[in-house]
Amino acid sequence: MNTDPMKQAIEEYCPAFGGEIIGFDLTDSTNRTAKEYAVRGEECLVLAEQQSAGRGRYNRGFVSEKGGLYMSLCLKVAKERLESFAEEGKEEDNGTFALGERLIRYPVEAGEAVAKALGTLFDEKFEIKLPNDVLLRGKKVVGILIEAIHHDEDIFLVFGVGVNLENPLPKELDMAANLLDLTGKRIAKERVCAEIVKEIMDIL
Repeated sequence: MNTDPMKQAIEEYCPAFGGEIIGFDLTDSTNRTAKEYAVRGEECLVLAEQQSAGRGRYNRGFVSEKGGLYMSLCLKVAKERLESFAEEGKEEDNGTFALGERLIRYPVEAGEAVAKALGTLFDEKFEIKLPNDVLLRGKKVVGILIEAIHHDEDIFLVFGVGVNLENPLPKELDMAANLLDLTGKRIAKERVCAEIVKEIMDIL
């Protein structure tokens, strides 16, 4: 996979992202590679034309044929944000701070961020099926899987996002659709990716 167009789009639309950008023609899971970077304490963006073992929540499979956007964005949670979570914990539960309970908000916020990014580009009203599936006209067009990784005292979040742009879907997945079929619009994959990266970075 040639990542040069993606790097140019990220530089233009999301210059604040400074991690490495890695691309595959085929990989098992972009999240797996992104987690390898997280355990080394590095931010990254991993992309693939296809995944052979794409995963959703509860370890469900995620169909990942050519034509879709399959990406995993690995970002470090700012220490200031973690400290704010701790302060919230002191206020809400008398000093007992359960980090997992604070981090659990991110799947919902990520879904909202992706819906906002797609709404900007496609000029459509996207909906959220809690916690983080994104729907258009009742059809699932995005799946999101978030995983948290510790590195020393830091926490990294891996946002795995699969967007059905113009990829074929099995007939049995009648609850899902791709955006080209639903909207008639074809927007460059790198532009969609850059907008999603920008919106996800904003929630951190």
